[in-house]
Amino acid sequence: MAELLAVRDLTKRFGGLTAIDGVTFTVNEGDILGIIGPNGAGKTTLFNLITGFLRPDRGAVIFRNRTITGWKAHRISQLGLTRTFQITRPFGNLNVRDNVAVAALRSAGSLEEARDVADEMLRFVGLESYREYETEKLPIGLKKKLELAKALATRPSLLFLDEVMGGLSAEEVRELIQVLRKVHESGTTLVVIEHVLPAIKELCHRVIVLHHGAMLAQGSTDEVFRHPEVVEAYLGEVESDAGY
Repeated sequence: MAELLAVRDLTKRFGGLTAIDGVTFTVNEGDILGIIGPNGAGKTTLFNLITGFLRPDRGAVIFRNRTITGWKAHRISQLGLTRTFQITRPFGNLNVRDNVAVAALRSAGSLEEARDVADEMLRFVGLESYREYETEKLPIGLKKKLELAKALATRPSLLFLDEVMGGLSAEEVRELIQVLRKVHESGTTLVVIEHVLPAIKELCHRVIVLHHGAMLAQGSTDEVFRHPEVVEAYLGEVESDAGY
């Protein structure tokens, strides 16, 4: 498989705190890569560095053989690298359909076309019956699906998902795994931050473990979940985490 993304020696400091410390990895086309680690390990900071919401102090981000280090988020998204956010922030004055249509406007030729894309994405994630709902009235599980639909409306080739299953019930996790499998089967490569470890085990081909901002382990899902240091540093902490 062709290399889609390369992250090389990525480092970010906030004052005296090193939040990301020399992180290096690659993502190939067709991957489903999981990123796990304790709270405060630097996972979301890593996403922010790669997707243009933070500028690194050192290192490089290369997407489709183009160095995008320090680019603004909207420029990176235009290349096909999009992300969701751990805390959903829909446009409260717009209904569900128009929230997705706003995201689709980047590539759509008109508002009508953007709304058609929105309808397609809402069907894809299972929100078509909620298209006219006010976003504030949606429960958290449906807001997570809305966040996914907005990201998909930008037509990404590489999609970063930041705890898209956080706060969901076991049934909602199962449903979302099936949706993400459809996303992957449609040709989108996935990188997933998640604390719901059964979902990581079921969904991901490879896993990276961050600890204190540095790479603790990486490899196949089975290898990583048997790694003694990973078990000691992280897995014991979440052993009772919600399964399904």
